[in-house]
Amino acid sequence: MKEIRAVKGTSDILPPQSYLWQYVEKVCRTLSERAGYLEIRTPIFEETGLFERSIGETTEVVEKQMYTFTTAGGEQITLRPEMTAPTMRAYLENNLHKKGAFRKFYYIGPSFRYERPQAGRSRQFHQFGVEAIGSKDPLLDAETIILAWDIATECGVPGLSLHLNSIGCAECRPQYRKTVSAQVESFLPSLCEDCGRRAKRNLFRVFDCKKETCRKVIAKLPPIDASLCLPCREQFEKVKQLVSRYVNKWEIDPHLVRGLDYYTNTVYELTAEALGAQDSIGGGGRYDYLIRDLGGPEIPAVGFALGLDRIILALSPGSQRASSLQPRTTVFLAPVSEDVREFACDLLIRLRRSGIAADMDFEAKSLKAQLRQADKSNARFVAVIGQEEVQNSFVKLKELASGKEEKVQIDALSARMSQLMLDECV
Repeated sequence: MKEIRAVKGTSDILPPQSYLWQYVEKVCRTLSERAGYLEIRTPIFEETGLFERSIGETTEVVEKQMYTFTTAGGEQITLRPEMTAPTMRAYLENNLHKKGAFRKFYYIGPSFRYERPQAGRSRQFHQFGVEAIGSKDPLLDAETIILAWDIATECGVPGLSLHLNSIGCAECRPQYRKTVSAQVESFLPSLCEDCGRRAKRNLFRVFDCKKETCRKVIAKLPPIDASLCLPCREQFEKVKQLVSRYVNKWEIDPHLVRGLDYYTNTVYELTAEALGAQDSIGGGGRYDYLIRDLGGPEIPAVGFALGLDRIILALSPGSQRASSLQPRTTVFLAPVSEDVREFACDLLIRLRRSGIAADMDFEAKSLKAQLRQADKSNARFVAVIGQEEVQNSFVKLKELASGKEEKVQIDALSARMSQLMLDECV
């Protein structure tokens, strides 16, 4: 019979690596909640039209990468390729704009894109992000940038760098499009097939191409900053002023546009040197027209998404760190014979209910094998339980690191374990 394996582009996250993931997720949640962001959870699949209208029909994501299917009822459904549009859909559908427009959310979970699997890029990937909805204040742009930077820094991502740009608004972008369209037209023979098509349908998508031949063409195009209107220029200056005080490595990237159609004004990207050519760990920006494009009123918003898979990869090799994050068993109970196993199990439950991390052997192994298992589980103590211990209601508690032993009465065991753990922390 053929072995069933994980679907291409997906992977299992096993311990101890899963605890590195938990650590990164905890940092994301803690710092975001500290900044006033509250968790939102949206469905993993949405109507296909949500992404076509928000991300843009000419984007790489919509054209090639979405997992779309037709339900038995004839609906077009797509596994979410990103989580900003679902958050805005939820904001509108639940009439939050009628209950005080300003809201701050964070989300965490899997998204899906059909693309060539490679290191840090899977078909099921995991995102953490924030959305601040209801304000055009450039200080809010800066807040999200600094929050993204602080999360990556707190996680320990090495070689971190911020790339920043403004792509203007609906007022000034048409002039820039007019400025560069003729130049792009002259470079068409040098562009890849996809960019040749994008240049005619959505010019700014050319800027997002990662192919080397196209990057050389993009570098020759004039940056957008000269075409920014006065309000956009002033807005961007305020963002830069605050970011420069709290981010120690950043630069203006004049051709950064991000890959989704809904962005306006501020856009940014975080990179990590350890990831090589594919060095992005996430990014974001402002999208003041997205809610309007989804059928709601014109409500501004700004936010970012971080790729947790990319952060974990940037932290690699992280096996040693992951092992240090794995929960440690405080005491391992080792019954020496079958007739005392039930007693040991009763004691195990009592210890756990009193807050002690306790475990025991469930395979009826020999005492020697149980002691090896205790050591493998990184237990601090082992308690050998035989007939004498059962009859006299005590255990011999041995500290594995030092070899020290002491007799402890069963009724006092939880309190003694708590005291020992407290002494370790002092």
